[in-house]
Amino acid sequence: MTEMELYWLLKLDHIRSFFETSVFVLFLGGLILLLVVSINLSEGNIESKKWLFIPMSMLLMALLSGISVALIPTTKQMACIVVLPKIINDEQVREIPSKIVDLADSWIDELKPKQEEK
Repeated sequence: MTEMELYWLLKLDHIRSFFETSVFVLFLGGLILLLVVSINLSEGNIESKKWLFIPMSMLLMALLSGISVALIPTTKQMACIVVLPKIINDEQVREIPSKIVDLADSWIDELKPKQEEK
């Protein structure tokens, strides 16, 4: 793993936090602006519907940020994605359980408490 990969692996939580905050701010701001523009359109203060573009684009960006939050893994999840396959597919790791069983078989008789004959 290179230094750059490690850096981005550790920054994933911060990236997710940025998108989570963006979802909240854009969604709330888009709803408020949509409400203000809708009221002004209904009262006739604004004649053009082009003002609806701004709150609608904010709501669309909130949706895209929400999708990003759903798709970007946390640092822990990404560590599992990167590390676990390497551990599971390693031959030395696969040999450890058989070595432990062999060791236990060779020492099990010596470790048993001896029962006194009556």
